[in-house]
Amino acid sequence: MRKLQTCVILCLMGLLVGCGTISVSPKTSLIRTDLKMQSASGVGLAYAAPGCNLGQYDTVVVEDVSCERVLPQRGVVPSEVGLQYKGLLMDELRTAGCFKTVTADPNAGQAPAAKVAIIKSELSELDPGNRALRYMVGWGAGRVKVQLETEIRDAATQELCVKTSKRAVGIMGVFGGDSKGFILDAIREFARGNRVYLQSLKKGGTP
Repeated sequence: MRKLQTCVILCLMGLLVGCGTISVSPKTSLIRTDLKMQSASGVGLAYAAPGCNLGQYDTVVVEDVSCERVLPQRGVVPSEVGLQYKGLLMDELRTAGCFKTVTADPNAGQAPAAKVAIIKSELSELDPGNRALRYMVGWGAGRVKVQLETEIRDAATQELCVKTSKRAVGIMGVFGGDSKGFILDAIREFARGNRVYLQSLKKGGTP
């Protein structure tokens, strides 16, 4: 009986103040149909080209995040979210030491003998949801949604080496929750997941 009461109390607390994340499969309409994407821990869906060898790259150039497919909504500016993700990803890669050089300088990929990879990311979904709906309706109404696609290409040939795609949906309590806080948490997790996945491939791991 006590266990049941405890569970009920915890559930009620979650409804009142809770904020969580559902990692769901990315929208299939936003994924290239010619790539064989597979589930991968931390990054949602991932593709690694046959014979992919990230170990050959010492330098990686992290480009600005594309936000062409999303629009500003209710105080959420896609370009700002993109800059945040770019910074988070660069910090993750630098701290982990996946590559000797992690830079945003596009000229780094133009050195004649350099083996350079380029990271291209795109926000393909960014919806802060509706706090009023979360407050008044609950049960999934007005959810926050974020999806991000990341590609790694050879700087010289532009050949695709790796692609990942991850989507997160926010579950919040009946008080509505903070959309911006959820989005920041989501892209921070995206950056960490991509770093772990790329680090595994860099060391010779398989998807």
